[in-house]
Amino acid sequence: MKHGSNIMSETKSKYSGLETREVKSLSEKDIEIIRKGRGGIFGGMAILAELNHHPGPIHVLELGEQLDITDDQRKQTQDIYDEMEKDAKEIGEEFIKIEKMIDDGFANQDISDQQLQEYLKKSGELWGKLRFTHLRCHLATRKILNLEQIRQYDILRGYSHS
Repeated sequence: MKHGSNIMSETKSKYSGLETREVKSLSEKDIEIIRKGRGGIFGGMAILAELNHHPGPIHVLELGEQLDITDDQRKQTQDIYDEMEKDAKEIGEEFIKIEKMIDDGFANQDISDQQLQEYLKKSGELWGKLRFTHLRCHLATRKILNLEQIRQYDILRGYSHS
């Protein structure tokens, strides 16, 4: 052991500065994204669909002109997105609430093993519901596009070069 070494610099956590978060397990950006009903948290909730040729409805709407989608396809895609956004916002608020309950339990030092287990089970269920909400929209969106539109989508999004 070296004498005079700076213990603080050796032990400072990468979490330093995050102790002021409203919900310690979620960044302010995560909370904002969840509350908007978007799926861009924790690496992307629907990334596996997106990277496996299942377009996301919001991106289809954004790229509609380049994909040459019909008015009917646009309406169907908008309906899919609107339903997903509504459901994702509701589930997301529940998810944030349960994460806050876990956070508060630790902050107040009054959470039991049983409570923690129940809260984590609920958090996991909500997370699964939230991912399902986003992923099912990719399934539905793929069904309304033709193969050429899907191929073009992949190219425009940078997933395929031909």
